[in-house]
Amino acid sequence: MYEKKYTELKCLVILELPLSESALYCFELNISRHNKYNYKLITYCYVQVLIRIIMFDGCCQVIWLLYQQILSKLINMITFKYLFNTYIPFAFPITGFLIGSYLDHQENLRLTKFRDKSALYGKEMASGEAHSWP
Repeated sequence: MYEKKYTELKCLVILELPLSESALYCFELNISRHNKYNYKLITYCYVQVLIRIIMFDGCCQVIWLLYQQILSKLINMITFKYLFNTYIPFAFPITGFLIGSYLDHQENLRLTKFRDKSALYGKEMASGEAHSWP
């Protein structure tokens, strides 16, 4: 008969908290294979999480049962620093692209109005009249 040996598995647990907390927390757990049902209570970044790990032969399925916030309020200097260090570098290129495209659009509108003398002087064009720019 095939006998299963005692082995340790490393499981990456990703918990998606509600939008008010706006963060993803990752945990790495050492899970023994001989325990079919395993309950772990872990604390990470002032959030206490109770999860249940169901072990199968080659894989594991993680079910998130309960979480609650402990030790501090949601917004304090530690969590603000964590969010600042994590998300600001990713926001710079996106914000720069949006601001640049908006400024290019405004510049194009300004140049179009300058080339179109009828728009510059407030004159309405007739239905078949050609534009004033080449």
